[in-house]
Amino acid sequence: MNKRWSDFYFAIGVRFVCGTIIGGLAGLLLGYRVVLRLAARDNTRGIGVWLVAWAVGGALIAVFRIPHWQKPWYKGVQASAGCSQTSANYNFRRVRPEFYNRAAHPSLKQFHDFVRWLREITVVELECVRGDLEATKAAFFRFFQRGFKAGLTVTELTELLPPIVCSAGYSEAEGAKVVAMLKGLTVEELQSECNDKAGVSSGD
Repeated sequence: MNKRWSDFYFAIGVRFVCGTIIGGLAGLLLGYRVVLRLAARDNTRGIGVWLVAWAVGGALIAVFRIPHWQKPWYKGVQASAGCSQTSANYNFRRVRPEFYNRAAHPSLKQFHDFVRWLREITVVELECVRGDLEATKAAFFRFFQRGFKAGLTVTELTELLPPIVCSAGYSEAEGAKVVAMLKGLTVEELQSECNDKAGVSSGD
């Protein structure tokens, strides 16, 4: 006898005993008026039959309500878990950050991968042009262009700017100039510049 069957028989025994006790107590509590009337007539046999009926009913209900996953022939948990894992692996695929778009790739994992890549590549570009305000401005334009292309909003991209500026390692004076430059950018300017760069890229 394997473990699943022994556990199943053990569960039946425990449920039978507990169901018998609970059923007998339920018959006593719910049918106390019947018990009192039978006791007044000295009908001990009737009391016994009444309690036994409730006890047997409780035992049968407890046994037949064993969860299906406790039955030795049930294998649905393993099968469903395997199918869902296979389905998830099949549906998820990595996308190169340059080709990521939120509408085409709604996976949160892909979104977070893109945001991490966007933040890292922007920091590297800012470090390479540190001290050149125009080149720094162009790096931020590329940041917004990549974000817009991926389907991110201005608000989402703006929320990424503080950690990017902090990670670029600017001095206090350099950081103040960069922040002032970013505050001077308007949404219209960003979208116009990004559209112009996108047009040039597609033309090339």
